[in-house]
Amino acid sequence: MDFYGIVREKMRELNDLLTQVTDKMREVRSLHPYLDKLQNLEQAELKELIDLCEESSDSVFRFRQKVKYLQLNRSEGRLALNPDGHFTVGERELTKGDYLEIFVPVSKEERNAGWQFGQIEHDGKKYYFSGQRVKLPLKEGMLAAVRAKENPRKPKSK
Repeated sequence: MDFYGIVREKMRELNDLLTQVTDKMREVRSLHPYLDKLQNLEQAELKELIDLCEESSDSVFRFRQKVKYLQLNRSEGRLALNPDGHFTVGERELTKGDYLEIFVPVSKEERNAGWQFGQIEHDGKKYYFSGQRVKLPLKEGMLAAVRAKENPRKPKSK
């Protein structure tokens, strides 16, 4: 197996583990009715555990969604502007809110060179890329990538 195959396998394993964690957190949150049956330290511990699961569930969910996203098939190409004023990568038309990966070339001014993950935003006049480390206007010819909406590599259960 090549190195990228190992990375893909680790992402799959991580996704499976996060699914188990999410399910277990849901189970813990369902124990809320039992708080009245416990006393003192046991009651405090269960309450603390339920609170931790409730506080962390959104971040675990977002983490799991990002791992799932990275497992999707990826299509790379140059940004083009279609007659409707929307950017495309290959046949895929992009719009506000779509996830996109942009390659930021190495330069003296750019400290965040390399592939950046983010979304397309629109300020009322133009489209731009908004990532965790960079925000820049979209331009024709930029190297970009999109991920499939559904993962054809994963067999569908019947």
